[in-house]
Amino acid sequence: MSVLLLPLGLTLGLPLILSGALAFLRQRSLLDWLISALLCAGIAVYMYSVGPIWAWIGVGWRFLPLAGALAAVLWSARRLRGRPVLPPRKPLALAGTSIRCATAALVAWMVVDIHIASLSPAGAVDLSFPLERGRYVTIHGGGTTALNPHRAVPAQSWAVDIVALNDQGRRARGVRPEALAAYEIFD
Repeated sequence: MSVLLLPLGLTLGLPLILSGALAFLRQRSLLDWLISALLCAGIAVYMYSVGPIWAWIGVGWRFLPLAGALAAVLWSARRLRGRPVLPPRKPLALAGTSIRCATAALVAWMVVDIHIASLSPAGAVDLSFPLERGRYVTIHGGGTTALNPHRAVPAQSWAVDIVALNDQGRRARGVRPEALAAYEIFD
């Protein structure tokens, strides 16, 4: 179970903490709110796309960070009336805005990068899906290590991991079962 805590914390916890902060903490200015909203939404989109745990806990859970971010943006927007456009000209306020802005720009770059990496490269061979019945998801595949850990190994750089999903949207009964028969794709 401890193997699940860090990925769960990053994939679900981080976006939900950012959503809660956006929803309930007072923003000093419209610019601060906009940067915080973009950061919150960007992290949610990133985790939706590359979250390492969706096949472990159920792929339906990947919509939770997106829903949390959307709710936080809508909820927090109600309190913007009367806020100045720019933050106060105090060094600490400007430093906080600058740090959030730089972080939001980095997250935006990461989201664009995974989108570009998910596109088929020029000259890609179009193959038919090798499995017939069932529900499947690709958990590792794409042109960047964020989408595909195999990418870092030249001999595996275009490998794709396909897992079958059960009725709960999980790849197996249990998080990391030792019995092969517990995996939906087995047999």
